[in-house]
Amino acid sequence: MFNEAKYYEVLEILNNTSGTYRYTNTVIATAFAESKEDRLSDDWLISHLTQNVEVGIMTYAEAFNSEDVYKKVIESIKSGKKYKVKSTFDFNTLYFACNRYHWFTCGDNTQYNKLFELNENGASVEELALVIYICSDVPREDILNKLREIKQKRV
Repeated sequence: MFNEAKYYEVLEILNNTSGTYRYTNTVIATAFAESKEDRLSDDWLISHLTQNVEVGIMTYAEAFNSEDVYKKVIESIKSGKKYKVKSTFDFNTLYFACNRYHWFTCGDNTQYNKLFELNENGASVEELALVIYICSDVPREDILNKLREIKQKRV
């Protein structure tokens, strides 16, 4: 039996967690909705992420980085505890990157605060780059590449 409410509950948790990917989130949410979460072992996760790399959904680095995130989220959902979303970057890292690279020069304080709120709630690097791009005179790809570089150094 498929529990639609459980599916959307788990999917929301996963989609709001930095370092997760849409396809894997859907597979995991479906397992919980069908009461098959016992199949979500560490071996299954590694196999699934490896397959994602093989078909080009993610890189090896992304798979490696997301493995621990998925383990923690799955464990917390199984135990019934609320998973705490982790900020994508610490405040100072994002703040100083914006200053150093002259990002967000076309935005106002309200928009700037929303950027930091998104970051605090675990927005993806891609989402943060888009918000910064909208309020900057810098190409989106440049912002995205620099944020990825900064994140990689912090891992």
